[in-house]
Amino acid sequence: MTKTTATINRPGTPREESKTFTYDSCHWSIVADPATPLTSTSIEGAVNAAPAPTDPAALPPLLPTIPTVSLPSGSSSSPLPSFSSQTDVYKDIGSSLLDHAFQGYNTCIFAYGQTGAGKSYTMMGSKDEKGIIPRACEELFDRIGTLSVASNTAFTVEVSYLEIYNERVRDLLNPSTKATNLRVREHPSLGPYVEDLSKLIVSEYKDIAALMDEGNKVSA
Repeated sequence: MTKTTATINRPGTPREESKTFTYDSCHWSIVADPATPLTSTSIEGAVNAAPAPTDPAALPPLLPTIPTVSLPSGSSSSPLPSFSSQTDVYKDIGSSLLDHAFQGYNTCIFAYGQTGAGKSYTMMGSKDEKGIIPRACEELFDRIGTLSVASNTAFTVEVSYLEIYNERVRDLLNPSTKATNLRVREHPSLGPYVEDLSKLIVSEYKDIAALMDEGNKVSA
């Protein structure tokens, strides 16, 4: 893996059959044991050491083979990329989100992947390792504070929090039962929006954190 490419191959296949994918940025998410160097050999060993199912016939027919990392150099003992912290991910993805927003553009981050891939952790993080959303909100108010003084400009920040589950749109900041199946509309000049979605004014990051906690309590 490099900063923009990831090369993978299935166990037992020749290195020549590996596939390389190119992205805007790539981040390594495996944490190595400090006592064991993180190499392709150690990862393949961990995969091969995984216990086999007692009844292979019981496996789903389309269960994918776990991919292993194929290093560009082809060496099985070369060190793999360093673990990417929440800070690393935010610098590559989150900060530019605010750059574009302050330039007047609508911005969005779409997290996609299978269950357990790390979407929630990347976006929300934990108490000690905040994800993209908390970090972006904190930096948002830092920038507002700087611009308010430098340009004598007033800012208003509004927050909405919704959930789309089973094709139903739910307002997580409104406990009313009427807010459990909202309609998505399209404004002729402003674009798509959710009708009757709550918009609450906040003045600091603590306000947003409190609203997210309340919304998470009623999330499916």
